[in-house]
Amino acid sequence: MVGYCYYWGYEVTEDLAKAFEWFRKSAEQGKLYAQDYLGYCYQYGYGVPENMDTAVDWYRKSADQGFRDAIDILKELDKSP
Repeated sequence: MVGYCYYWGYEVTEDLAKAFEWFRKSAEQGKLYAQDYLGYCYQYGYGVPENMDTAVDWYRKSADQGFRDAIDILKELDKSP
């Protein structure tokens, strides 16, 4: 949730680099929402340089846990899980 707050500027100053770091910490612990957001950050270069291959890797980790949004994104990118 801390990453989400920094991402959207909710009760803190918006800071995409801090959001990315908090998403990364949670994603590495297996949190599927954070993995999805981390994929989004890598896909669009929010708080980190764009890297589509890494974005797909994080989306896939989230999709492998059944997160529907990540599954849909992978289908849109033609990288079906």
